[in-house]
Amino acid sequence: MSKRISLSIFLAIICAFSALMLFACGNEKLPESISFTRQEVEIFKGGSTYLDLEVLPVDANGFSLVWSSSNDKVASVKRNGQVSAKEYGSAVISCAVKGTDLVANCNVSVTDGRVYKVYVDQSNVKTAYYAGQTFDPTGLIVWARYESGVDKRLASDEYQIEVPQPLSEGDNAVIKCSNKAFTIELEVLPDVATGIVVSTPPSKVEYFIGQAFDPSGMQVSLVYASGKTQPVSGFDCQAVMFGTSNNTVEISYGQFKTTLTVTVKAKKTVYSFGQLQQTIDQAEVGDSIMLSGRHENVDTVFVPLEKQLTLVGGFDSVCTITPKTGASVFVITGSEQGGGSVTIANFELVAPAGHTQPLVSLGSLSGEKISGGDVTLSNIDFELFGAGIGVMAEDNFENVNLYIQDCSFTKIEGAANQQNSAVNLSGFYNGKICVQGCEINIGGNGLNLSSCDGVEVALKGCDIQSDAVAVNFGNIVWGLITIDGCTIKGDRALSAADCDRCMWSVAQTAFVGAQTCEIQSGVIELRGCNDNVLDVVGGELSNNNQSSGGVVAALVLISDSEDRPSSSNTVNIISSTISFTGSGEKYQVFDSSSKVIES
Repeated sequence: MSKRISLSIFLAIICAFSALMLFACGNEKLPESISFTRQEVEIFKGGSTYLDLEVLPVDANGFSLVWSSSNDKVASVKRNGQVSAKEYGSAVISCAVKGTDLVANCNVSVTDGRVYKVYVDQSNVKTAYYAGQTFDPTGLIVWARYESGVDKRLASDEYQIEVPQPLSEGDNAVIKCSNKAFTIELEVLPDVATGIVVSTPPSKVEYFIGQAFDPSGMQVSLVYASGKTQPVSGFDCQAVMFGTSNNTVEISYGQFKTTLTVTVKAKKTVYSFGQLQQTIDQAEVGDSIMLSGRHENVDTVFVPLEKQLTLVGGFDSVCTITPKTGASVFVITGSEQGGGSVTIANFELVAPAGHTQPLVSLGSLSGEKISGGDVTLSNIDFELFGAGIGVMAEDNFENVNLYIQDCSFTKIEGAANQQNSAVNLSGFYNGKICVQGCEINIGGNGLNLSSCDGVEVALKGCDIQSDAVAVNFGNIVWGLITIDGCTIKGDRALSAADCDRCMWSVAQTAFVGAQTCEIQSGVIELRGCNDNVLDVVGGELSNNNQSSGGVVAALVLISDSEDRPSSSNTVNIISSTISFTGSGEKYQVFDSSSKVIES
């Protein structure tokens, strides 16, 4: 009985299911069309989204959908329509109704979205310019930040640079990408001229001593702050006659100056001292002669003023000469007919033991007056022994000019009787004596000048140290004496005896008296002088706090000499540093008509 009931129930279930299936099959309704609500979709890499599918009619049923991607490497899709972005690019996502021709397509792009910020690494970008230059993008690194949050370095063709060319003051550079911009602030300065340069050298750059500069073919250019150059005309060249120590030309344009260096050489070269006299005798007027090497135990060479010669002992190195004991090295000769010139430069003259002659002397072989002429001694080292003399001129010189420049005078240590003198001059009338840039360290008097009338004397930039009188003047009449920028130190720094109607102008000079003598003395002293005016401006006066035999030197002493009284002298001490130690008066005047005024 129970078996029958179970079977009936089973059959009833089967019948009910069959009826239901027949009912369902009778109501199946397939879609007539399908489409995506978006035909274009942008997805950030690594993201995903669902595609919405519109099925018509809305009551369609009983169908299956098939999803696919044209490029699974770019974008893949699941059965529920979820699309995942894998790599940058594009793919077509398709959805088809199984068993029909109905298909919907959606174009999917995998990107980072739009650019919403541009920024620049400008650490290696030039941002300082001068007006007229162009912006240099070298080293520029541009980055873009996208909506996805990804930062990318942009290639040069992915951004634009907007900048005025050429640059002016206030200009900046703007970097643009997808309407986003970044401004690079620039410093644009005025491109002003800062100097001049010789852009093309002259046709002639090699000269003999005594030749004049020729600027033909030379081009000068303005140099600007940016480094650019611009040729100019109308520049000025210094008129120069090349000598033994000047091989440069000054060129100017407006406020700017520059120099041009050329090659200067002697017209003739002598390697043997024995050939020098013959070469001088055979030389033409204005010739230059170079003597090189080292020469010892030599005889005197005579150099006539009228030949206007230049003797040079080398350019890059000096020539060393030691004379015989009783000889000078150079004797410069002149005559009453006058005129001419001699220049001697770049030598080292070394006195031998027992030498008492001047190393260089100026005079007349016949004893007659020498009228006119210029003598220049430049860059010569004088090494003196015992009672030797560096330069001596004792004769009758009228309108003769002597220039001693950049020379040194030193005593040879260890020699007995160190009474050597650097320069001994006398007998000059209406000429000029200029000692400039010299160093003197001597046992006797440094500079002796005597028996001169109407002479102009200039000491400039010299350092003179003497164990006796550093600068000694005697019997000078109507002298015009200038001392500027010197250091003068001696037992007495400056001594003048029997000098009348001289005008002394001293500026920025230090006078220091060592004061080892026992007689009453002064750092500056006038003995037996009349109608002198001595102005000392700036500089220093010091008695160095030394004395001997109980005598303290005055800073200034005006007294009678052994032969004559002093009168009507005025010494003005103006804005000078005074250093006086010891008892006594710093200014000692033994003549009622003379005075020292300190201000």
